[in-house]
Amino acid sequence: MFLKLEEQLEMIENGEGRIVNEGEVMPTNIPTLLIEIGKESVLDIIPALIAEGYIKSKSEFMRLMKQKGVSLNGEKLEEDDTDIILMNDEILQIGKKRLIRFIK
Repeated sequence: MFLKLEEQLEMIENGEGRIVNEGEVMPTNIPTLLIEIGKESVLDIIPALIAEGYIKSKSEFMRLMKQKGVSLNGEKLEEDDTDIILMNDEILQIGKKRLIRFIK
């Protein structure tokens, strides 16, 4: 989510975002998803993402990962990253606009 400098400053002044990386503002009102103990990997949360309407299917999620459209805390995920264990307060970005914060 890249914004012009004026838009970034306005978001920060209004308390709507915080600077994450150079040139990128992350909104502060990100929806949260509760992770069950024992189901903490990227592969385990796919059914919950489908149930909440963030993605339509597991194949869509895997396709987005192949196309580097999924990132965790700003780092792009690849197909072999499905066994990564999610920690509390991590942010998953699917595409440009879908953001989810995980809580345990």
